[in-house]
Amino acid sequence: SYSTDSGFNWFTDTFLISSLKVDDVLRLSFKDEFKLGTAKETTIWVRIDKGLATDTDNDSFVKTVCVGIEGHFVVGNNTSADYANMNDAITAMSCGVSGPTVFTILDGTYSQVRIPKIKGVSKTNYIIIQGDPTGNVKFQDDSISLLLEGTRYIEIRNVIFERTGYKGQN
Repeated sequence: SYSTDSGFNWFTDTFLISSLKVDDVLRLSFKDEFKLGTAKETTIWVRIDKGLATDTDNDSFVKTVCVGIEGHFVVGNNTSADYANMNDAITAMSCGVSGPTVFTILDGTYSQVRIPKIKGVSKTNYIIIQGDPTGNVKFQDDSISLLLEGTRYIEIRNVIFERTGYKGQN
């Protein structure tokens, strides 16, 4: 049996193990698919019942996995938005991306955005950050409005970058 919620709910599945020696690898496939709402670390608990009446101990192990996000998401101060601001959207990619990922940003002014290196980004698993074509989307800061820190394959569309202050020499 296995659980993805700290052992609160357990799913039973049957695996046939004809022979397994010490240090052998056994790959398990689960019939009940579980989905993550956002990228995050999830722990899977597995109990192995050897089916022996004399064995009251079930063997178990715990595995933590981190799955990236993919798909289309809306960012903005709106009840239908997936994320309230770009920093929340960036946090949602803490485990990376697992496919093409598009963020459509609703009309508004947003503070500085810092995009760190994101796992899984590639030519086919790209990120698009696009302003809503019917609105006015602005990243605004007094020094740097967008900071890319090592992530490639990011395309930015329909966004205005505005520096509101100058702190250097004339």
